[in-house]
Amino acid sequence: MNSTTATEPLDGEDLINYSDVTARIAYLESRDCHQPDREEYPCAGWYDCPTCDEASERELTSLRDLEEAMRPANEASDRAIAIRDDYLETFVRNEADDLVGDGLNFLESYVKWDELTADRAAEMKEITFGSTTYYITT
Repeated sequence: MNSTTATEPLDGEDLINYSDVTARIAYLESRDCHQPDREEYPCAGWYDCPTCDEASERELTSLRDLEEAMRPANEASDRAIAIRDDYLETFVRNEADDLVGDGLNFLESYVKWDELTADRAAEMKEITFGSTTYYITT
């Protein structure tokens, strides 16, 4: 999985953990200079401030939508993941390799990965985050 910190935007990542989404939301909310209980202005020139920076405001809105979509899966398993659309086949291949192990080498030429990926995607919730489609799984 890609390693991110709360100070880095998540859009474009292959895999996004629920915990990364909630950490990024908390970070952006902590940078908001217009919170009523704020005695100082943490946005330091509007960078990453959802009130002052339009890009951060859009990101925060998108993150909240993503968090809401991922929440039921996370509550069910405590390990919800959003998978970028064009990374989904790689994810399915890795998942199969984890299940079958060395036996996958013999089956590789018989598996219709595009069909298997489409079947797996049909089981997942689809959401657009930023301008990218992600699939949510556990």
